[in-house]
Amino acid sequence: MKTPVPLGLVGLSLAFALPGSAAVLRTESGSPPLHWNFDQYLADFFPDQNPSTRAVRFHLGTTVSRSGVQSNEWNSVRAAFAQWQAVPGTKILFEEGSPVTNPVNVTALDGRNDVVWLPHGTYGQGDLGERIALGSGTIALTVLSLDVDFDDSTTGTIVEADTLLQRDLDYVVDYQSTTASRIFLESVMLHEIGHWLGMNHSPLGGATLWWYQASGVGAGAGLSSDDLSFARSQYGKPEALSADGTLRGTVRLSGNGVSGALVAAERPDGMVVAGTVTESDGTFRIPGIPAGQYRLRAYPSDPNAGGDASLVRGLELDVSAARRFSGANTAFLPTLDALVTLGAGAAVERNLTVGIGTPPFRITEVRTGFNPAGRASGDQPLLLPAGQSNLWVGVFVPASLPANAVLKVTGPGLTHGPTEVIPQALRQLTLVQVPVTVAADAPAGLRSIELMANGFTASAVGFIDVDPIAPDHNFDGLDDRFQRQYFFPWTRSEAGPEADPDSDGFVNRRERLMGSDPTNRASVAYRLTRILMKENGSELSWESAPGRRYQAWSRETLTSGWVTVGTPVTASGEISQLTDPRPASAVRFYRITDAP
Repeated sequence: MKTPVPLGLVGLSLAFALPGSAAVLRTESGSPPLHWNFDQYLADFFPDQNPSTRAVRFHLGTTVSRSGVQSNEWNSVRAAFAQWQAVPGTKILFEEGSPVTNPVNVTALDGRNDVVWLPHGTYGQGDLGERIALGSGTIALTVLSLDVDFDDSTTGTIVEADTLLQRDLDYVVDYQSTTASRIFLESVMLHEIGHWLGMNHSPLGGATLWWYQASGVGAGAGLSSDDLSFARSQYGKPEALSADGTLRGTVRLSGNGVSGALVAAERPDGMVVAGTVTESDGTFRIPGIPAGQYRLRAYPSDPNAGGDASLVRGLELDVSAARRFSGANTAFLPTLDALVTLGAGAAVERNLTVGIGTPPFRITEVRTGFNPAGRASGDQPLLLPAGQSNLWVGVFVPASLPANAVLKVTGPGLTHGPTEVIPQALRQLTLVQVPVTVAADAPAGLRSIELMANGFTASAVGFIDVDPIAPDHNFDGLDDRFQRQYFFPWTRSEAGPEADPDSDGFVNRRERLMGSDPTNRASVAYRLTRILMKENGSELSWESAPGRRYQAWSRETLTSGWVTVGTPVTASGEISQLTDPRPASAVRFYRITDAP
């Protein structure tokens, strides 16, 4: 058996922390992009996978956070794994293994993929030089092990992954929670599993793999288009690979490649699909994006100084030991390319030229929440709920701006009020804010915040996510809120749209439409869908379950007694009908019940 090589750590920082492709692909020491092998079980390494299905196993620690309930926090972790597995068109497969009883340590060299809750401290097999440091300002971190070839070079294949969750934090597990002071555990695990799969940090603020985790339920809930393009490009089945395309090219300044330039692929309507970072020679590659028309935006990251000068730093974008984006060129002017058409399965090369100069101003912080009087800020994205109005989006800029500056959020389904410019609203920062109304049918997905002043536009690319009225983060076509209300975890197979867990003949898809409880056979709300008056009487149509018997009833007034209409009807489909032969000239009330 060959010995795996442990890698460095992947941390997720707290919103209040001390310094402590598609999305960006992760590599180590010149290796290929990191990945699991879902096609072949590597018997030389005995990775923690099912040898038959190649499903990656995960093991949950029995000790959870300081005030958490084990079943609740376990279900949050399970739901996160299930969402990655549900990405359409991919080979990603997970399964739960035996729990880890009262863990006090974790190591990337034991051949087991653990998810454990531990207090801040240093872990690993110290006698082998393994040091896993979980700092007090870190929510979670992931450590990976790779296989090695006979010449001690790695193939990039992951053979073990472990995640440490900060046990001393209080997590929220309810998606509907309005608690703003606790971290949403499901989002944390979505982020960490992205690292399990070989994903680096994303330059797009609303992506799950953005490096910064704010408190509350926010844009990190559910996978973004950026995360999906990574999953499909790295783990796509043949049909997915043939349906998606790749945009690639080089960003140049005065003829030379620009190192660490940020590149985003955007639809013509302003929706952001995916982002990446250029390599040292200025080359970039964005695979796994749907066929269609796009614009490529090349723009600089922010200086690594931090504080009021930075929003997206190259320092945070590479979690490998190389930190290859820490020396990114931050002094050039952004550019937005013309439209490019990408065909299914095609690779289109598009080279971008950026201008000499330093941006006259940058968006360096985003205001937390939508209160126009609020001044709290951070490096976090905003989640805009569909169907709501007067949401004040605000950004902070370390520069003086004219009163006629304009702030907007890109993408369809939004309307904006007048922009307000408030000098020295926070320290020496200028606050620029605008009220936004989000239509009920506004498309979900990533958008940018754009600030226009003095002929220049500064952008926080992908820092807005629109949350639809009926979210579907596990891609099964059923409203997640319905599933979360009745199933734990909400991603379990019994929660699927065509499942019938209470065996009442109504699948979950139809229980949601009826407003009934899918786990309670006695909870039924039969709905009359139509009453059509004809010459031969009134034709009744109602929702039904095949094989179930129904009785129609009527009455002449609201206070009179109910009388049966005809004989019981045995349903043969999802809609049943019965004609009441009595003259339709009189007003009648109808209802449907189960037949005895």
